[in-house]
Amino acid sequence: MGVGLGGFPWLPKIGVNVFPVKETRPMKRVTEFLTIVNGLLNGETVTLDGDFYKVADIKLENKPAAKPPIYLATFGPQLLALSSRLADGVIISPALMTPEVTAQKVEIVRRGEKTGKAIDVACYVLANVSNDVAKAERETKSYYFLIYQVAEVFRAEVFEPYDLDEKDLVGVKEAWRKKDLAAAAKAMPDGVLEALTLTGSPDRCVERLKDYRKAGVNLPIIMPIGDVNTAIKTFAP
Repeated sequence: MGVGLGGFPWLPKIGVNVFPVKETRPMKRVTEFLTIVNGLLNGETVTLDGDFYKVADIKLENKPAAKPPIYLATFGPQLLALSSRLADGVIISPALMTPEVTAQKVEIVRRGEKTGKAIDVACYVLANVSNDVAKAERETKSYYFLIYQVAEVFRAEVFEPYDLDEKDLVGVKEAWRKKDLAAAAKAMPDGVLEALTLTGSPDRCVERLKDYRKAGVNLPIIMPIGDVNTAIKTFAP
């Protein structure tokens, strides 16, 4: 069972405010929700007079024979630290994250386990696996979600381990502002693909995935684009 607070920038488009967090209080919202859900799935009678959710003496008619594991999707430090007390696993990436940043987030989860329980760490990883490496690289550079994240979300320092800085991203950002995705793809540095994705030959992608496991990811969730069948064959056990 996956639980998350929703994605940005999509939430505002459906009328859900994300900011200011002092008013929207995402930690309070998810904590109340999971308190209720965990209690119900454990067969308990739940009463909660919360700020977001209010329930009184509710209980499932039948307790599940096996409680489904709950995975909390978050990458904010406060919820990461709290995740081992609320869920059975945590999903720390929406598809694009360097192994270096991944390791930092895993460390927050592991520190939180000292007051909770040991949990799985899952991480989405964007993959484009092909024997035609040049084609795979072109496809990944053109992927709208990658362009958006590089243009609007990632800070330049994330790419420092890959010898990239702000000036290397200017072309992508300028093209994005002009809504010119083709120009943004053309301006995308090769180092961004290395930093954020598994793009290339099957052997190269399998080897790169090991860096995420070394960072502490128990459950890599491959998000394939391009030649999906080759990706499945490459990563299948």
